[in-house]
Amino acid sequence: TPLLILWPHDNEWPAGGEIDYAEVFNGDRQEVHFNLHYGSADNVIYRVKRVDMTRWRNFAVEWTPDHISWYIDGERYFHTSQRSAQPPEAMFQTVQLGYAGDKGRGSATMEIDWATKYAL
Repeated sequence: TPLLILWPHDNEWPAGGEIDYAEVFNGDRQEVHFNLHYGSADNVIYRVKRVDMTRWRNFAVEWTPDHISWYIDGERYFHTSQRSAQPPEAMFQTVQLGYAGDKGRGSATMEIDWATKYAL
């Protein structure tokens, strides 16, 4: 399961939150998932966008003290100002090629041209 993710610095999950901003489950790679995990009960807000993930894409997460937005190729597909969904502390950016147990076994690759983080 190729995955671009923001993960809590202290590794305290789920209370520290998690922002999955590009996760691909299906082998045809025609959709991408966004998941915002928050709270000690691991509440989740998610969106699925039909998009050809065999092509180069630009993903962005805008995380400010009052909102979280998710973008693909510069177009916003998700936005929330729900206070309880805000991660409580700093997060770091990571890439995972993990196994989602209920999705079947297989192999995954992800090519990344560049990644960066900006302070707003």
